[in-house]
Amino acid sequence: DPAWITTSCTSSNTRLEAESNVISENKISEETHSFFTAYPNPFTNELNVNLPINEVFNIQLVNSLGTILYSANEVQGVHTINSNLAAGMYFVKISGNGTDKIITTVKR
Repeated sequence: DPAWITTSCTSSNTRLEAESNVISENKISEETHSFFTAYPNPFTNELNVNLPINEVFNIQLVNSLGTILYSANEVQGVHTINSNLAAGMYFVKISGNGTDKIITTVKR
């Protein structure tokens, strides 16, 4: 059975009501979001990206300017990125199977 949430808020003389279905048809992709991790964070030279093993994803490591520094396609499970990057903030972009997720990481 789907779970429903009903919300309403009142502001001055205006009343707004919304009802939404919490469970979507793409439940598998929603559940896999909890499996996406990047560790250790902060990292030194090696960053592990943990992905579900039952689906394949594309990974990109991107700097704060949007430059793609690393890319791997059709990966699953634990994927290790080895790099000699400068210290700073980087973003792991994960896509595939209707999923788009970004994990912020820090290089020491």
